[in-house]
Amino acid sequence: MRKIPAKSDILYSNLLEIAELPHAGNVRHKGLVGAVELVKEKGSRESYPWEDRMGWKVAHRMREYGVIMRPLGNIMVIMPPLTISNDNLDT
Repeated sequence: MRKIPAKSDILYSNLLEIAELPHAGNVRHKGLVGAVELVKEKGSRESYPWEDRMGWKVAHRMREYGVIMRPLGNIMVIMPPLTISNDNLDT
């Protein structure tokens, strides 16, 4: 299990990059569980209306790239398997 802290660091580093994207609000993680809040306006952190189902739209688009995500409203939950390689985690 010594590999988990290193993988957690990789996830956090990647979340910091994602945080710079125009529609990424708050990003956070605990171990290998991460979350990205999708926002309509980064400056004001205005949320997308629930009816827009933005989380689901993003999740379906990501599947085209082989990434399975779980949206909880406008929050994208990242839960890679513990056995994920560092390279795959970076991808």
